[in-house]
Amino acid sequence: MPIQWVQIAINKALKVETPQYNKKKFEKAASFASTQTKNYKDFLPIIKKAFLEAGVVLIDLTSRQLKLRQESLMNGVKSL
Repeated sequence: MPIQWVQIAINKALKVETPQYNKKKFEKAASFASTQTKNYKDFLPIIKKAFLEAGVVLIDLTSRQLKLRQESLMNGVKSL
């Protein structure tokens, strides 16, 4: 299953338009992320935006998304 998670994340990331990777902006975004760990409500959207501006796509995969994907794959196997 972990390999499937990676493939799902890759597929999602490939659909996102990003500027060219900027190491300095990413380092700044990563440092900023470490200051936001107690900002539970807005943490993920803020960090995703900061990383995206640096040319990095942050993909979050919830267990529900993974379960639905796994069920979809199993249904495909059953129908063969």
